Amino acid sequence: YAYKQTAQKSSDDTAATIFLQYAAALFVLPLIPFFPWQLPTSPIPYLVIIGWGLIGALGDRLQTTGRKHVPVSLASIISRLEKFIVLVLGIIVLDEPLTLPIVLGGFLILFANALVIRKDGKWEFNRYTLYLLGFVVTAAVGAVIALAPIRTFR
Repeated sequence: YAYKQTAQKSSDDTAATIFLQYAAALFVLPLIPFFPWQLPTSPIPYLVIIGWGLIGALGDRLQTTGRKHVPVSLASIISRLEKFIVLVLGIIVLDEPLTLPIVLGGFLILFANALVIRKDGKWEFNRYTLYLLGFVVTAAVGAVIALAPIRTFR
């Protein structure tokens, strides 16, 4: 709700996206001293961070614009598709096992989205719904990018 209010009050979607990202960063900064860290010597973590940042920035922009023009109820249901896409990418990219509960859960997510997006016998797609779907895809890809190196180093 607060996200939608911030996005709606802004006349510029880019400014709203940047404001929300800075607000999140300021919230996380005080936690840094509680975690030990060191700079990696390999270039791979830096490339992962850059790729993740670019995909995340694109996703945040799509989300800000989409949520500004789509009802909160529809936006929240569409955002659940991220879990489904992560499941599919996890099976394809990370060799996660495919089990019956995963198949049933994925089907329920798809079915719930179909119920919400289809009204009065018509599919209610507009460019803002597609922006939210783009955000969902970028968020899922970002999650898989973040998880792939972890799986490699196990």
